[in-house]
Amino acid sequence: MTELKIGVSGKRLVNASDEKYIAAEFENRIKQILKQHNRQSFTGYSSMAIGADTIFADVVTRVFKMPLCIVLPLPVDEYEKDFSDGDKQILHQYIEKYGVEKQIKVTVPNISWQRNSTYFEAGKYLTNHCNEMIFLWDGMKPSGEGGTADVIGYYAAKHNKYPVDYIPVNSVSDDELEQQINTILITKDSEALQNRDNYKAIWQLALALGLVSVVLFAINMAFGKYFEETGFKILKLIFSGAELLLVSVVFVLIAKAKAKNYHRRYLSARMEAETLRVLQCYYHSGISFTAVGVTENMTTAVNDIVSRINNSVAGTAFTAIWYSDYVIKMLIHNQLVYHSGRLDRIGGKFHLLEKANSWVAILFILNMALHFTTEALEYCHVHFFEYSPRLATLFSILLPALYAAIEGFSYFQEWGQLKKISYIACDYFKRLLTMWNKSTGDTEEEVRDKQVQILNSMANFMITERKDWNLLFEGKSNYHQIV
Repeated sequence: MTELKIGVSGKRLVNASDEKYIAAEFENRIKQILKQHNRQSFTGYSSMAIGADTIFADVVTRVFKMPLCIVLPLPVDEYEKDFSDGDKQILHQYIEKYGVEKQIKVTVPNISWQRNSTYFEAGKYLTNHCNEMIFLWDGMKPSGEGGTADVIGYYAAKHNKYPVDYIPVNSVSDDELEQQINTILITKDSEALQNRDNYKAIWQLALALGLVSVVLFAINMAFGKYFEETGFKILKLIFSGAELLLVSVVFVLIAKAKAKNYHRRYLSARMEAETLRVLQCYYHSGISFTAVGVTENMTTAVNDIVSRINNSVAGTAFTAIWYSDYVIKMLIHNQLVYHSGRLDRIGGKFHLLEKANSWVAILFILNMALHFTTEALEYCHVHFFEYSPRLATLFSILLPALYAAIEGFSYFQEWGQLKKISYIACDYFKRLLTMWNKSTGDTEEEVRDKQVQILNSMANFMITERKDWNLLFEGKSNYHQIV
């Protein structure tokens, strides 16, 4: 049985208040890995940087009593320059006890980017030599090569794993632009959901009340004279009053929905949120935003974000190729999951309602035939069934109303349009992932060009989807007429 090797890659700077949480998460993840591999023992691999690496080393050696393999990016006397005096002592204690299995660089790099590259090579070494990796990440874009984000990107590409599971941790550094994007994104998502729920609540209630009012009207039309003849004339008055009340409530609801413009506000907020998700991808991947039309009619804040993203890209020479690869693929993955999920949620509902309406139409035809037969028999002084004329009248009014209610329900759910959009989207994203696989001969510049091309293609596709959603504006702007 081969040795189980578990490596770690994580943030150096972590809040002191998060250290217990991080240690507990490392312990839980290791237990899960042991259970998954049906093992009792393992070897931990760490580069022993401050933060995640040393917390992991402590959990491996103290909690699990397992051996530790140390992989250093630089010679010890050079590497310890990244440590405080107290941390240096911890580093040397571990080295004295477990030794150094691998040292990435024997000589000391003279240039800062070469030093960062060495850290990244250490992360790659762990990824290549360990059966499992545990990541501790704050979800922020990398400030330079060699960080956890880049190692996650390399790991994802090597194992074709999207998304990569990681332990979330609070960031100790402030990224004002990231916070601005997230703040507006959360606001717009919340706004979209609120307006969608208000919109759906009104049309569902309006359809239900409208159908009930038709039922009352049909009963009055079919059995009104019977109520008068049997001394229950008050029922006719009650039904008429209830019908008037329900219709009035429907008109009030529709007037409110029209005044609040819930549907347009819902779609507008949703599209702005989707635009922000694309912009966030551009920011994290370090690609200038040049797609035309995405921010048309967007708020000043969103257009300001576009300018700030492009300025940040122009102001740095660093390109995290592996992380950019991960970010763009995650955008594709998330969109694919979203549209596939929507197709699963819709399922055969639209077709079931179509079938239901087919049965309603058949019943209506049968009812009309019964109505005609009853009238013909009455003309011939043959009494078929005492209540058959009244029932025929009742269903002659009720069935068309039920048919219209089902049609209205399908119309307001937008299942047909949503299915069409999601089918097209899923096919596009799958083809995009198939086309993604780069040849082994691609240079870094060619890889970057492909990333820019694919991300711009994603943005342009989402513009097209936005236009498809825009078509729904006109269809729902005067839905009170249908109700």
